[in-house]
Amino acid sequence: MDLLDFSTPKLLHKYGSWARVQVAFYDFIFRQGSGMCSGCFKDKALGEVLEGFCDGGGVYEETVKAIENIYPNPQDAWCAFMDEEAR
Repeated sequence: MDLLDFSTPKLLHKYGSWARVQVAFYDFIFRQGSGMCSGCFKDKALGEVLEGFCDGGGVYEETVKAIENIYPNPQDAWCAFMDEEAR
């Protein structure tokens, strides 16, 4: 089982810092869960806010549920992220 490690040399070289690696990981799981790029996800959440006078949480909650269905634990999500990084 791979542990989540935001400071591996290869990832640090690619992204520049552990914080940027973490952001890339979260972008990855939200892309997988929502089927959208991060910009499209933000646009959809903003549309929910503007159309329904709510906080955009519906889109977020739907995506979180999808992520949990795809990846039952953080290690599975991390392994998928690392597989994508290896391509």
